[in-house]
Amino acid sequence: MQGPYLFYNDASVTRTLTAANATNPRVDLVYARIRDTDADASGARDGDILYLVGTAAASPVAPTPADPSYIVLATISVPKSGSGSPSVSTATRAYTAGAGGLTVGSVAPAAPYTGQLWDSGDGLRRWTGTEWRYLKYDPQVSKQISAPGSFPVTATFTDFLAGQWPPLTFTVPPSGMAWISIGGAVHNQVTSTSTVWVVWRASGGYTAAANAENGVAAAGGRTYATRRVLVTGMTPGASVTLTPQWYVSSVGTVGTQTFTTSGQMSVEPIA
Repeated sequence: MQGPYLFYNDASVTRTLTAANATNPRVDLVYARIRDTDADASGARDGDILYLVGTAAASPVAPTPADPSYIVLATISVPKSGSGSPSVSTATRAYTAGAGGLTVGSVAPAAPYTGQLWDSGDGLRRWTGTEWRYLKYDPQVSKQISAPGSFPVTATFTDFLAGQWPPLTFTVPPSGMAWISIGGAVHNQVTSTSTVWVVWRASGGYTAAANAENGVAAAGGRTYATRRVLVTGMTPGASVTLTPQWYVSSVGTVGTQTFTTSGQMSVEPIA
């Protein structure tokens, strides 16, 4: 089994850029290579920084070195002849860490081991042996901006306008599960049995209509509450939109007898 290699460069390295193609752009590669004849039968034990020209194409991609042990240092985007100057990017440069350590960088570690940790900048992930999974997801929140100016009495739940309370879209995690919450101040005192609801409905990769489990309500008075439910069985990777809705059975003076304010809806994906 190969162990780690120590390689450093203490001087400028000059390589010659291949001339641009007359018809198509290409992507070239700059990489560091390690050779160890005991592992690769190369007949050498050394390290070097190399340049590899890519293949010109309408949609070019970076080439892959034939060397068994290498680390990408940069890519060079070379436009077709007469279309400008080449540009260098280090965005694909890999970051590494010792076994048990935390690798940090925008590029996923190559050939990860099961249990390896990687912080991509948008959350901590762990390699399961087949995929990178987030250890924890940040909750997403949508807050009510304003209350409806009127509440037409209907027999169905009605979407809040986006300017009143925006929908919230999230990506279903690999577990297919998420906690979804909705709450606020709901008030209806037209009669002792007048009701008012705030609920959510789901559309997209998972669908759910408004129901008692999805919301909070008041009858003949007011409620300040939040309802939090666990949703399971969603399709991992699907995009789901949650839309807040309201419903009233009768309408009094808006803002004093009948209103919904301070609404907040959130989703907490489960890793």
